Amino acid sequence: RVEQEAGLLPGQEEDPECSICHSILHYSAVKCHNNRCEGGKSRLVCLHHVDQLCECGPRHHNLLFRHSCAELDEALQRVKVVAAKSQVAPDWGLFRKPARLKGACSAVDAMEIDPEAHDTHRVEGLVELEGG
Repeated sequence: RVEQEAGLLPGQEEDPECSICHSILHYSAVKCHNNRCEGGKSRLVCLHHVDQLCECGPRHHNLLFRHSCAELDEALQRVKVVAAKSQVAPDWGLFRKPARLKGACSAVDAMEIDPEAHDTHRVEGLVELEGG
C-alpha cells in the first residue's frame, strides 16, 4: 500500500530518521499499519531496512513518500540539464600559471607568438618553460 507524505509530522521540527540506521527519511519511508503490531506501528524505516521493521510482513507495510513520481521525474530532468551543462570543458587557461618562453627577451616576443594573450607572458599551447 502506498501513501503520500513521508515528511514532517505535526509538531515535528526535523525530518524523521530510519529507526535502524538513522538516515534521514527525506524521500520515502515505510511503516506498519497493522493495529495489532507492537514494534512497527510507531516506527519508520528506510527502504533498506524494511525487513527489520516488524514481524507483520510486507502486506501490512505502507510506503510513504514525499514527492509524486511526476515531481521526481521533473527534478530528474532538471538534474540532467545541469549535468549536461557541466560536461562542457572549462577554459583551463584561466587557471594556468603564466609561462615565459625560453629565450624570450621581452614581453613583445611573447605577444608576437600569442597576440590574443591578455597576460603578455602567457603563451597558449606547448611551450618549453624557463626554470620551471
